[in-house]
Amino acid sequence: MAQIKNSKLFPHSEEPGNLPTLCLHPPSELLHRSESPKSALPQIIGKVYDTTFDVMKLARYDENGEGRIYDLRIHIDGVEALILYFSALYLPQSCFLYTTGRDVDNIYTFSFVDNPQGGSYSIPMIDGEYIILRVFVPYDCSAEPHIIISGVGIIPKGEKGYGGSGSCEVNVNCNEGLQWKNQKNATVRILIRNVNSIYWCSGTLMNNGRKDRTPYILTANHCGKGATKENLKQWQFFFNYEAANCSQPALEPELKPSVGGTKKAASDVSISNLGSDFYLLTLNQGIPENVNAFFSGWSRLDYPSASGVCIHHPQGDIKKISTYTTPTLSSSWENMSNSHWKVSWSATENGHGVTEGGSSGSALFNSNGLLMGTLTGGQSSCDSSNLNQPDYFGKFSAHWDLNGQADTLRLQPFLDPDHIGMTTLEGMTLGLDQTFDILIFSVFPNPSSQNISLHLPDSFSTLKIMVEIFHPTGQKVMKIELDGIHPVPIQISHLCPGIYFIRITSDEKSSIAKFIKQ
Repeated sequence: MAQIKNSKLFPHSEEPGNLPTLCLHPPSELLHRSESPKSALPQIIGKVYDTTFDVMKLARYDENGEGRIYDLRIHIDGVEALILYFSALYLPQSCFLYTTGRDVDNIYTFSFVDNPQGGSYSIPMIDGEYIILRVFVPYDCSAEPHIIISGVGIIPKGEKGYGGSGSCEVNVNCNEGLQWKNQKNATVRILIRNVNSIYWCSGTLMNNGRKDRTPYILTANHCGKGATKENLKQWQFFFNYEAANCSQPALEPELKPSVGGTKKAASDVSISNLGSDFYLLTLNQGIPENVNAFFSGWSRLDYPSASGVCIHHPQGDIKKISTYTTPTLSSSWENMSNSHWKVSWSATENGHGVTEGGSSGSALFNSNGLLMGTLTGGQSSCDSSNLNQPDYFGKFSAHWDLNGQADTLRLQPFLDPDHIGMTTLEGMTLGLDQTFDILIFSVFPNPSSQNISLHLPDSFSTLKIMVEIFHPTGQKVMKIELDGIHPVPIQISHLCPGIYFIRITSDEKSSIAKFIKQ
């Protein structure tokens, strides 16, 4: 997904009256915000209106000399914003989907690489009562797009998201966050679909014992409990959603989402018991390009911390930081004793950060910058009478192995997969391990679904060559050795569709290129 500013794609003369419009009329209860307290129940910000239709069949068809253009406008009266959920979004190579709303200068563009498998997907929230879709299909396209909308997310009036947190909150790039830059870059905002409910939660990108940059996200069980596999494919994870400094930005920050997740483990002790309240998943798309990301370190020692912070997205707002300067206390939640840390927040230079709805699942960091818990709930708020009320974070030590014996109930099998027995792990930055020399080579065919070959510089033609293939997150997925004299095709059919980096190394020379697996 790219976020662009280009009103030429949607001329103002066409907005909104001249486009074919699908007017939907959901039940009235979906158009009103439902309140829920900050507890082990997420604060619902919207509902999904179940509907199924084929965009290509309903859209208006036109031509522009280069290809076919399909336009469709989806309208629901009386809403703050809309989200589109797809059961299928297949865009062949060279085809594009553009979406916009009442701000026709703010456009999201999608292509094959955004959802190469063509299945379930979702697009970011668009302000206003309508969404406009434009599909471009060039004449030389080898296949037709397949775009099926299976639900429309309805955000009622009064739900702000951006700018909606309490006045006591502290932007993460104020002075309070100066020593927590790595932890900040591990924190993500999550837009969750759980059956027909929509809500915000917070999560953390986690390091694991192999340090292989697997994109694990840790959040709260009460955020994901009940979500289907299809729902998870439609979750949105936003990186670097924050103010540039301590001041509130005049404009919303650029959105940098990764769409879709796969559940690995959760504290699903029983239908009615959240256990220590953790939920671990991996990102289907990996980490977006051009973001600052950090794989958080952690501690599974059941030791209190004298001071530290929580970094979170209250009400789905830009990233905030809350500070504690009194020791955490061992506490309980529901039927699991000593499963949580009890925390009280402190006033700081720029406010008195607390937590709110949308903060659920966010990390509690100890004085060493290691994650020691995830937020379940509590009584704190920006109301002056609640600033000093406590919050409760599920202990990482309990997440580790105290919810049950099955791998799906514990963090240990995923964050210590080789059973080293580590009790703490430092974090690490995103990116490949080496700086590459500029030695250009090419990959062909590109894109490819089965095999690729390399066209090498002359300096590589007689040498043994190490070839490594990396996911955009930096995770190594393949390693082989080639003879430069006798190049052979490299089989990639087993890789998931998407973007990959390929590095060749020989005699301390390195070079890197990008290719697309179809």
